[in-house]
Amino acid sequence: MQTITIRTPEQIELCHDLAGAGSRFFALVIDTVLQSGAFLCIWLTLMLVDSLLNHRISGLMNGVAKSSLSLSTLILGALGGFIMIGYYLFFEALWNGQTPGKKMAGLRVIKENGSAINIFDSAVRNFMRTVDFIPYGYLAGALTMMLNRKRKRIGDWIAGTIVIKVPANLPPVFLTETEIEPPSAPVDISSLSKDEYHLVRNYIIRRGELSGTTRRELSERLVALMMKRLSLSENPFGSAEEMLEWIAAKYEK
Repeated sequence: MQTITIRTPEQIELCHDLAGAGSRFFALVIDTVLQSGAFLCIWLTLMLVDSLLNHRISGLMNGVAKSSLSLSTLILGALGGFIMIGYYLFFEALWNGQTPGKKMAGLRVIKENGSAINIFDSAVRNFMRTVDFIPYGYLAGALTMMLNRKRKRIGDWIAGTIVIKVPANLPPVFLTETEIEPPSAPVDISSLSKDEYHLVRNYIIRRGELSGTTRRELSERLVALMMKRLSLSENPFGSAEEMLEWIAAKYEK
């Protein structure tokens, strides 16, 4: 299994398993089936409208009916192109780098520095699908993936993205019986990614194995990262570990 280690600006290392060709192909098949279904629904709707127009309009208005058929064909072509690209833009922006196919395959697109992609990144990598498809069946993209250790297709190279495996659901962490006092002001942790939650979780699990100095330094780095992601100017808890325990406990729920 190919892995990649990313060092954040806070000098915290994140290790990810890279998605293989098989899982990416599975995700592509699922997404293509859903896109085809959407295209079929639109096509059937337009054909129904054209059928009604052709049935009701005759004689002098026959030319109008034919024009409507041509217009429907034009609309169908435009919507088909939009579905091919807009589908990925919509879901990757809405679901933090995942489409329905990627979600089923347990994959996610992220930036090479470990941060979440934005709609611009998604647009760049997905518009390049036309190049990856050359000469047919994503052959150019597949060959590119096999020839680099980060398993990036052409679109990933241009956009600066990678596709990783999403960590599977893990059993809960059993924290100490001491109940952590909630922060005085509400703290919304919904902006933290699943990878960042797992980073905190792994620290909670392994902190007993660390020496005092290493444990303190690592907890402070993690809190600095969490505060940056949450746009907090100061730690609302009594200590770094209390904040990490609170985040872990909230995630478990």
